[in-house]
Amino acid sequence: MARIQKMADRNVTVNIWIARAMPVILMGIIGYATYVLVALLCVNYLLVRHGDKRAAIPILVLYFTIFTLMTISFVRLIYTTTFDPPYVPLGQVAIRERKEKGKIRSEEDGIGAGEYTSGGTKDDPDSPGLELFYTKDVFVCEPNGKPIWCSHCTNWKPDRAHHDSSSGRCIRKMDHFCPWVGGPVGENNFKFFIQFTSWTALYCLLVLIVMSIYVHRQVLSPSEALNGHFAAVLALAGLFFMFTASMAGGSIDLALKNLTTVERLGTRTKLYKLAVKKPVLEELVRISPYMAYNGTYAEITYPLGQDRADLGLGANAFPPTTQSPHTIIQVVPSELALSGEATTNPSTEIPENLNTSTGSPQASVPRAEKLSQRDQMATRTFAVLQMIDQGDNPWDLGSALKNWETVMGNRIVDWFLPSESPCSNHEDPESQFSLGPAVDKVKVAYYFIDAREGPANQQHHNSQKSSLSNGGMNTTTLNGRSVHRKWQPFRKAYQLNKHSASSQSDNQIKLEQMNGYATTPLAQPA
Repeated sequence: MARIQKMADRNVTVNIWIARAMPVILMGIIGYATYVLVALLCVNYLLVRHGDKRAAIPILVLYFTIFTLMTISFVRLIYTTTFDPPYVPLGQVAIRERKEKGKIRSEEDGIGAGEYTSGGTKDDPDSPGLELFYTKDVFVCEPNGKPIWCSHCTNWKPDRAHHDSSSGRCIRKMDHFCPWVGGPVGENNFKFFIQFTSWTALYCLLVLIVMSIYVHRQVLSPSEALNGHFAAVLALAGLFFMFTASMAGGSIDLALKNLTTVERLGTRTKLYKLAVKKPVLEELVRISPYMAYNGTYAEITYPLGQDRADLGLGANAFPPTTQSPHTIIQVVPSELALSGEATTNPSTEIPENLNTSTGSPQASVPRAEKLSQRDQMATRTFAVLQMIDQGDNPWDLGSALKNWETVMGNRIVDWFLPSESPCSNHEDPESQFSLGPAVDKVKVAYYFIDAREGPANQQHHNSQKSSLSNGGMNTTTLNGRSVHRKWQPFRKAYQLNKHSASSQSDNQIKLEQMNGYATTPLAQPA
């Protein structure tokens, strides 16, 4: 085992050194091509020997225009990959192990690679970094509701992050490890990679066309000999054009679909599990009274290490369900569990001993007084939901243009110049990355939002009632700009949520089997 680990460490070191050397080689090839096309072809051959300004000047203008854009994107890509790589911070255990091996570089203590300085175990309820997940409304999780754990980096993996064996680190929104640009390509340099490969492909195409014309002229001319440098640059241009054009085309296709190379490998069979913040019970009852008490999913409450009684919620504390402006139905969970029927207590006002933050009588919760209302509100309960269909991409926004803008920027000028990519911004309270219609379909299927209303109307409904703070989120603010997602109903999900009947539908039974649950249906509350 130690021998295998030593070989893996050696491979990582070799990969890093190769990645540092390849950009130098690439710059040498570009420098050689520039010398041949500018000095030997345009100056010596066209201007000095043939005096052909009409050909030399347009070639030089086009060449240096594309060359400048390619160089700018290349410098930004190399700088970001080298000094601000898309590394996920290391956990404390990994930090300690790598320091013992002498593998921690001084620059890894900075912004680019960072580290957590406490905790570092998967089972630690106070493990640093968990708050970055449960403060969002949706995140990718394991079947137990926790984020995905990397045993190599001893840290939680952010959404779309993967461990890269070539660099020995977890990479945010990892696409691939590219030695030509000095390291891994991820969320903060994928845009620059697309721009660099696109401009390089266009650069190679220009060199290929120009050199083909004059190599062909020299071959057919009886008075001129073929210049070996022209032929060499022609071959290099053809080789690198095929390579960079394929890389640019593949990367653009991924951006249009909001995928990465790693995610595409299993896109047809992948079924993501998501931790989705549960709406309050009143909202669930409004959507489907039956499913509000017969959920077929696991739940987890954050922060970890506290049960519902400790939080002043009780084992089965449910809020009241408002049926009309004058009648409040108080559901008694214990009677539901024993008799299978709902007991209702009509009233014209909320009982005085009712905890409005939890919806349960305070007298029935002996430890409630230990926590303030603020502490109770700080807890967040998530349902572990699985995507409905294989191949559903949670981050596909349903539009190629929207997907493209999340990577390349909202302005057309940002598509061509290496400005910062929007996907590096994780300030959206809903999720680390913008979510698409596939996630709305899951919420509809599990009766978290109403298919007949859609997220837009759902949010409007919730905005009228402060207690319903986790309805369908449709409008988010990103970089000071409001982003609206158009609701598109899904026939399958709509049929699943069309009726709130007391009997389970075939689709609901399928959801139970898919999540490993086989609950006994309770009677629908009256």
